[in-house]
Amino acid sequence: MGTDRSIEFEGPCPCGQGTIRIDDCEVDHSWPTATPQWYESHLNCESCADRFSLERRGAKFVLVERSALREREQRMTVAREKSREILGDFEVKAAVSSFVDLLNTQKSVAAIFRLLKAAKLEYCSEATFRKHWREADAWVRSNVRPSALLEIYGVLELNIDRLTGLLEELKALELHAAEKPEAYGEPVYVLE
Repeated sequence: MGTDRSIEFEGPCPCGQGTIRIDDCEVDHSWPTATPQWYESHLNCESCADRFSLERRGAKFVLVERSALREREQRMTVAREKSREILGDFEVKAAVSSFVDLLNTQKSVAAIFRLLKAAKLEYCSEATFRKHWREADAWVRSNVRPSALLEIYGVLELNIDRLTGLLEELKALELHAAEKPEAYGEPVYVLE
């Protein structure tokens, strides 16, 4: 078992000292796989590889400056830190703890499921929920992210004014972090 590769595109790099190559790849067996066909891109120039990364964006392959990718990663780190900060906030921790207590006071797993489903905190079927349910603490550790806090505060009938400000700040950071860096020049290659 292996991979069949054929050259889809090969052309000069930005500085002209090397090449850019895009390979069309396929598995060489008949067993079903999640991705039976994909593309691999190669920037075969030391100076350009230090400065650029080759990315696929839809049907286009574009060059992106590595410095812009590092800046994006820094923005993502700031957003992740803000998320951890929100979940570590004293008021938020107290609310989540109260929510765990509320889940633990329910009379059955079905009652827990109904409560979570009504709060739009659980979307699976009851059978799937029962299969994976262990305990309230484990569910909270696996499922509670800042995006779920408004629903939790709603179930507990807590004031959301302060939380809303924190979540809006987080959303702004996440949107900024999700912005893709601008491509350098025109697309290197466009799939047909």
